[in-house]
Amino acid sequence: NNTICHEIGHHVLDHSSYEEGNLIAFHNELDSRTKKIETQANMFGVRLSMPYILLKRKWQKDFSYIENKNDRITEMMNFFRVSRESMQYRLRDLELL
Repeated sequence: NNTICHEIGHHVLDHSSYEEGNLIAFHNELDSRTKKIETQANMFGVRLSMPYILLKRKWQKDFSYIENKNDRITEMMNFFRVSRESMQYRLRDLELL
């Protein structure tokens, strides 16, 4: 889910290197431009796959009965169909974790 949103981000954000067939070379480069582009696509993907209003409601209301944070994160991961790493990143980004 988040991977697809990440790749959509490359397209929406007009990261033209992807469209020129340089996918493998592009990912293997570790220059500052590549890091910036990947960060932008990551942020886009996370925000698209886990929208703020829905994520906040799920965390603070729908799953608030789950007291153990790890268990609540697991439920959130299952609901949004994302990895633990992505979920924790997004929750921290929104200062919910």
